[in-house]
Amino acid sequence: MLAVTLLAPSTLLGATQQPRSLKQLIHTADVIVRGTVQSVTPGPHKEEDAFSTTVVIAVREQWKGHRLSILRLIQSQGTQGGITQAVPGHPTFLVGEEVILFVVQEGGGQYHVLGGKQGKFSIQTDPRSGKRVIEDLTGARSDLTTFLARLGAPAKTGP
Repeated sequence: MLAVTLLAPSTLLGATQQPRSLKQLIHTADVIVRGTVQSVTPGPHKEEDAFSTTVVIAVREQWKGHRLSILRLIQSQGTQGGITQAVPGHPTFLVGEEVILFVVQEGGGQYHVLGGKQGKFSIQTDPRSGKRVIEDLTGARSDLTTFLARLGAPAKTGP
């Protein structure tokens, strides 16, 4: 399989964004949800975005934004005809993965993850302690309960 990375300015956005604090993510996001990845599928393939992937998230908990039961993300990366386009800074998703997402709504009702990888936190079980932890884009882990407490109060008071 041939892997291709296109380096157009619009696709570099995720890789060149300034680091954001949790407070900045909370303030800027239109929607903040916790959910499970239900599917990751190629498409829709529009001429202007031949490589795209649709990620469907079943929403379990929500702290900000209009209520959703399903969140659909369209990412401008994917595989088509044996060619893969990866966009630096864009998050990747696995079916069954539990995540907390900070999302911005675009025109046409589409959503994207705020700050690229910065707006995606994976929820995992620490194999040593058995505790639930949250992992950020750097791979750093922290206690899920502590993270949710930090997230809950400011996000619920937002617009």
